[in-house]
Amino acid sequence: MIEAKDLVLTVERQVPGELVTNALKIKAFVEERLKDFEPGKYLDIDQAKKDRAVLNAASKELNQKRLELERQFMAPFEEFKKIIKDTTVLIDEASRKIDAIVKSAEEEERRRKMAEIEKIYSEIGIDVVPLAKIFDQRWLNRTKKLSEVAEEIADRKQKILSEIKVINSLPDKEEVLAYYLDTLDIGSA
Repeated sequence: MIEAKDLVLTVERQVPGELVTNALKIKAFVEERLKDFEPGKYLDIDQAKKDRAVLNAASKELNQKRLELERQFMAPFEEFKKIIKDTTVLIDEASRKIDAIVKSAEEEERRRKMAEIEKIYSEIGIDVVPLAKIFDQRWLNRTKKLSEVAEEIADRKQKILSEIKVINSLPDKEEVLAYYLDTLDIGSA
């Protein structure tokens, strides 16, 4: 037996990521020095080229280090994410298997009920039309009682017999009766 509490995720231990770096100091340094990098501040073009190379290399290195730390930081979560994905696939598979069992049982129940309905039909005995002509799919619903089905079949038998009686009083009754038994629609017949 499966209980919902067995499938509830609990966090047994979570340590929020902590990362101590000098990133804020580097940012503050660059912000402070940004005004020094305005046009007209460099008189020595060779020094400007060297500083530009240092800044470009630093930017590239900072970004690479960020990506490396991000991969390390996310590794436990990626593992967790994979476990959850694999688990939901297994749960869905189990659910599909149970669904097949339930549908099979429901189909068997409908088959048994259909056999009971056929028995009721033969006992009530509408010889002029087959069960398929008057059959109502709702009769197979779990909520529909066999006693209600028997009552509906008996009512339909009475209606058919009284409509046949009306047709038998008409001229050319054979053709009208054949059409009626095909459609069970007295108005069109």
